[in-house]
Amino acid sequence: MDLRLCPCRKALLPSGLLFELLLLLLLADPALQAPRNPPVVLVPGDLGNQLEAKLDKPTVVHYLCSKRTDSYFTLWLNLELLLPIIIDCWIDNIRLIYNRTSRATQFPDGVDVCVPGFGKTFSLEFLDPSKSSVGSYFHTMVESLVGWGYTQGEDV
Repeated sequence: MDLRLCPCRKALLPSGLLFELLLLLLLADPALQAPRNPPVVLVPGDLGNQLEAKLDKPTVVHYLCSKRTDSYFTLWLNLELLLPIIIDCWIDNIRLIYNRTSRATQFPDGVDVCVPGFGKTFSLEFLDPSKSSVGSYFHTMVESLVGWGYTQGEDV
């Protein structure tokens, strides 16, 4: 049985002086020697990252609820806000109001919500800023990526 390469496959096999020069150029260029990792974009699910809020509300649902705060505080995930009675305050602050005309949602009047460190990994590695194991979310994945040569804030 005679084994022959197809002409189209034979043309794909590199050989000769031109291939050796190309290989030498690739090996000589330090920028091409160390290929960069492709970037990884982590996209969390609903409530999959920390949220902070600042309040200046016209009314509150309970006299124990804060009406105004001077600075941002942890809204999600703060386990202390999930206690009985206090959870009513949390629900009022985190809820979304749907506008049927614009088909958009917004936070209640006087509630300003933001994601701390948007674009960085810390706000989705641990949902609880205290870094308790209960709030661990993307931490193990980020640790693995860093172990494989990725850098937080650059390609993760």
